[in-house]
Amino acid sequence: MVLEHDIPAGGRLYVGEKARLKREIEGISAKILEGEGFREIVTPYFSYHQGDFIRWNRLIRFADRENRIVTLRGDTSFDLLRLVVNRLKTPFKKWFYIQPVFRYPTREIYQIGAEWLEGDLKEIFRLNRKILETIGVKGTPLFSHWKVIEWLLEEEVVTPKELREMNLGKFQWEWLRKLASLSQIGEWRGISGLPSQLKPYLEELDTFMVESGVTDGIIALLELPPFQYYTGVFYKIIGEQALFARGGSYRVGEVEGVGFSIYTDQILEGKERENFQFSER
Repeated sequence: MVLEHDIPAGGRLYVGEKARLKREIEGISAKILEGEGFREIVTPYFSYHQGDFIRWNRLIRFADRENRIVTLRGDTSFDLLRLVVNRLKTPFKKWFYIQPVFRYPTREIYQIGAEWLEGDLKEIFRLNRKILETIGVKGTPLFSHWKVIEWLLEEEVVTPKELREMNLGKFQWEWLRKLASLSQIGEWRGISGLPSQLKPYLEELDTFMVESGVTDGIIALLELPPFQYYTGVFYKIIGEQALFARGGSYRVGEVEGVGFSIYTDQILEGKERENFQFSER
């Protein structure tokens, strides 16, 4: 029996201090993003094209009056890009959003995100960390490179299932087990038998981390991303028990860009667990 006050699993309710804190986090983020030259955009909850990049079984879908499949927005990035490029037809390239996405069966995921068409990933990563630091969140960045994963999958060196399970004992090659185990810049250079095709991507990842001034980052090369629109370096920022943010370089259709999403609810839960304090800056 469903009671009048029941909330579906995955639904969100913000009351009192938690509602105030959510609004404050969003306000601080918006101020920083506007100061960095980004404009805000609010995209429709409904979309025809989410299935292009998200598996259909992860989307909440129904039909419109013409019996065409419609879904609730499961990700903001590619709808934002399509609307900016094809509908608004504006040359402006720096956009941010503060809005939820939805996943099957009843998950609400509140996000603060930024997209920069033809932008600089090092700058977007810096901005991502600036927002987190300003709202008092300290996380560890993990870095990977989509081209490494793509090559491994295309050459059938490893399967998506094996990547998700990360059971190193099932990996056929010793160099692959070592690649999965490394965590620091340059460690890959000591791996015997490493395919030469992977080396340019590993060099690119090292260069990105050095030029970004990363001193606390970890390399997680076989990290399988949730979306396959990434094209190069991508990252996530994690806490002890939470994923705080995710970002990277991507391509959607003919549009290339960089961007990130900050997961508001994970930060609110972290605030409750660890008593985060906002910076005075």
